[in-house]
Amino acid sequence: MKFPRFGKSRADEAPAAPGSATPESQRLCPQCGATISTRAKTCMNCGADLVAIAKAEEAQAKAIAREQRVEAAQRPTRIIVFVFTAVVVVVFVAIIVQSTRQSAIAALTPTVTRTPTRSIILPTATSRASATPTGTPTPVPPLEYTVKNGDTPGRIALLYDLTVPELMGYNGKAEDDVIVVGEVMKIPPPTPQPTGTATAAPGTPTPPPANEVLYTVQPGDTLSGIAQKFDVPMSRIQERNTIQNIQSLQVGDQLVIPVAPTPTFMPGPGASSASATTPTPQVQYPPVKLLTPLDREIFIGGSSPILLQWLSSGILQPGELYLVEVDRPGAGAISFRTRATSYHLLTDQYPAADDANRAFKWRVMIVRQAGTGNDQAPTFRVVSPVSESSFEWLDKVPTATPTAAPRPGSRPAVEPSTTPTPTAVL
Repeated sequence: MKFPRFGKSRADEAPAAPGSATPESQRLCPQCGATISTRAKTCMNCGADLVAIAKAEEAQAKAIAREQRVEAAQRPTRIIVFVFTAVVVVVFVAIIVQSTRQSAIAALTPTVTRTPTRSIILPTATSRASATPTGTPTPVPPLEYTVKNGDTPGRIALLYDLTVPELMGYNGKAEDDVIVVGEVMKIPPPTPQPTGTATAAPGTPTPPPANEVLYTVQPGDTLSGIAQKFDVPMSRIQERNTIQNIQSLQVGDQLVIPVAPTPTFMPGPGASSASATTPTPQVQYPPVKLLTPLDREIFIGGSSPILLQWLSSGILQPGELYLVEVDRPGAGAISFRTRATSYHLLTDQYPAADDANRAFKWRVMIVRQAGTGNDQAPTFRVVSPVSESSFEWLDKVPTATPTAAPRPGSRPAVEPSTTPTPTAVL
């Protein structure tokens, strides 16, 4: 007796019948779509060569696979090239934007031409017209001047009202020694001169007290300039003359200038110290720092406006503004209020070609609205010291005029000042 093999049934081991046939797998002809055997090499219906068609399809599949492999291999390189190109484009655009911005700024900024013969910053002269007594002068340190191209000992001495022996001797040099560009020369400080006592002008009406000065407004005068000339707060002049609008001054007006110190009211018996007040408001802001133009700077030509800039000395409160004044001898003064820290002096203020007065003075101060006048226009009080500077607006570059060297021991001629001297009435 035979046992069947493990895992197989008797039906599997039974031999196939002699007349039975195993069914073949079939497929479709790629040419005509007829059903054919998978082992057929030629379609019986259309006669297509199935072997050639199969080889062509296989070659096409290999080509597609090859292209996909090449594409996958080149993908990182393409990404790197794309990123690099994007970075280059961004940098190029940034360079163009920056250059355009700088060109715009340069177009708005006036061209400043500096000449070695005139653009020297000299020490600001102190006004000699003062009705207040002066104390013991404080020793002034010597000034320093850096030699520039074209400078000579005679020219430097002429600028500071010295003789060549005085200048060279103060620096430990002989009169015929050579100076070089970049050398620092020490300038001796001016010797203080005693001031004379002002006398009363004949025909002066109703003389004020001895601690006050009567002043007549001259062409080009401003209230801030008069206050700076007498070293008196502008608010005191306003209160003494009951000036509501600081821009209402007229040529020929007479102002009483209080030159005595501001009195301080002391509390009486039984009063607290907090009740002590002063008749004038205290200055609440430091002086405004002027940036451009530099003092005594020179501009050539009237094709571009001049930019006046200053540095803010604090955060302005509501009702507070910057008061800017620009004046020139022989021309009307410009006065305006703004909250900005710059102003463009337009080309219509450029002096005419035949106008010899080309020196401008400009000053900035902080004012606060104090109320309204009779015409309902706002009135202002100054709450900061006055900051002043000057510049020249020429039509062409000045040429140096050759002058004879001063003789030893002589002093160069100095033109007298044309500034009107105020008359003190005692």
